[in-house]
Amino acid sequence: MKVSLQIFCSMAFTFVFTQLAKKQTDKLDTLTRRRIAKKLQQLAQYDDLSHIATNLEGQFAGKQRIRVGTYRIICEIEVDIVTVLRVEHRRKIYQ
Repeated sequence: MKVSLQIFCSMAFTFVFTQLAKKQTDKLDTLTRRRIAKKLQQLAQYDDLSHIATNLEGQFAGKQRIRVGTYRIICEIEVDIVTVLRVEHRRKIYQ
């Protein structure tokens, strides 16, 4: 279910957080949230994220992963919209 709670717009992409991703992001410490926001701002500069985001398999087939330190962002990248589905530590995100 896609629920647009938090939107971060850029020239190339619009980042939309699902309700789950927003809740997970809100639980993170301030430093980690800043690192994730900074990474998304950097990614917004690119015209193509295919060389940065890694395609996933299994239960997350068709989705992409973006690394931010020890945290992972699971998202769906469409033409100009990046839907952030989950944001968690690498130990927990694939469970």
